[in-house]
Amino acid sequence: MFSIKITPLLGNVLILLLYSGGINLLSITSYTPEPGYNSLLPQIITQALLIGIHAGICLLLAIGFAISRKWKSAREYLLSGGVVLITGLSTCLGGVALQNAIFAK
Repeated sequence: MFSIKITPLLGNVLILLLYSGGINLLSITSYTPEPGYNSLLPQIITQALLIGIHAGICLLLAIGFAISRKWKSAREYLLSGGVVLITGLSTCLGGVALQNAIFAK
């Protein structure tokens, strides 16, 4: 039988994929251009806040595991926090660029 072990890195990337994809889909489907208003700004701020909170939780977990001397788990969460930051930034900017390309006049 086929089975996948969900590591902290894979789990955090899947969580990032879910909320980033959801925000991008909601933003694309509810896009209403208004003169003098950047409707992409709420999407950028929301996604940046969620990514920061997510990476912060990973960092706190890494510190907690390091204090309890569980070095393998501490390294995994520290690595996944960095990956969340890098991938999240790319997802955020990519979603904004995609939305600009779809709704360009």
